[in-house]
Amino acid sequence: MLHTYLDSALRPTIGTGHLLGTNETYPNGISAAEATELFASDMSSIVQAGLDEIKNPSLTQNQVNATGDFIFNEGQTRFDASVLPSLNQGNTANATDHMGRFVKEKKNGKLVTSKGLENRRADELELFNTPQ
Repeated sequence: MLHTYLDSALRPTIGTGHLLGTNETYPNGISAAEATELFASDMSSIVQAGLDEIKNPSLTQNQVNATGDFIFNEGQTRFDASVLPSLNQGNTANATDHMGRFVKEKKNGKLVTSKGLENRRADELELFNTPQ
């Protein structure tokens, strides 16, 4: 069984990064299969909406995958405000520059650099820049 935990930003989470809604609880935890279902639901509702906004048909599958991971982790609002405009202009270098900036989280009321987010962004950027 998988149980609720606090993510690095201290938000209640379960499974593979599923943020709990206001009235959403899993007092007995969830199975791996349920975690997979939540992840698939999050991917279709959160990530696909952002990917559908990209008007650049020349992105490779690796670039789409890396962008999807960024959207899942940072959210639609941050994606729309930072990365999406560059992608839609065909400026992938600027888009990855924006992606790489999201490495801070709040700790004790202050923004600090997160090693976990640095690693995640590095992995996304490596994937984004890996040819098919």
